[in-house]
Amino acid sequence: MKRKATLCDPDLGVIELPEAPASPEYWNKMRKRIRERLMRTRLWKEGSRHPCPECGARTFIGSDEVTQEFRRGQRIIVMRNLAGARCASCGFQMLEPREHLHIDDELEILTAVDHDVGVSRVGRGTLGTYWPKGLQRELRLRPGTRLRVQVLSPSSALLEVRPGRMRRRRQGSKSRSG
Repeated sequence: MKRKATLCDPDLGVIELPEAPASPEYWNKMRKRIRERLMRTRLWKEGSRHPCPECGARTFIGSDEVTQEFRRGQRIIVMRNLAGARCASCGFQMLEPREHLHIDDELEILTAVDHDVGVSRVGRGTLGTYWPKGLQRELRLRPGTRLRVQVLSPSSALLEVRPGRMRRRRQGSKSRSG
C-alpha cells in the first residue's frame, strides 16, 4: 500500500497531496486539451470595445486585422490579419490566444538558420556539393530527391525541393545542349 504524500501547514493542518501524473502521454493529452480550448476562445470579438490594459481608456477595440512583427536574427517577419485587439488611444495591442498558437507553429517553420554549402567539383554538366547534415534533415533530402533551382541573378537562386525520383538518362544518349 502506497503512502500518500502530505504537507503540514501551520494554518490548515495536514494536507493530502495528489499524485503527480508523470507519464508523457498524460502531458501530451493535457497539451492537446489546452490547445483545443485556446483555439475556441475569443476574448475580443470584432468591433467590441474594452478598457485598455495599458492606458485604461475604453478604446481597446477587437479586430481581425492586427499586425505583429517578430525579429529573427537580421530578419523581420511581419504577420498580418491576426485576431486580437488594438487601443485607438495609445496603440497597445494584444493577440487572441489562438493566434499565439498559429504564430508558434509558423515561427517554428521560419526559424531555419542560413547554411553554407560548398561546391566541391564542377565538370561536364555536373556540380558536386557538400550539404551540412542539419540542412539535409530540415529539407528532408533523400537519395533521388529532385531539387529545382531558379536562378534569380548571378549571385542568388531559389531552391525548391520536390519529392520523387530524378529521371536518369540512358547510357549513350546525348543531351540537346550546345
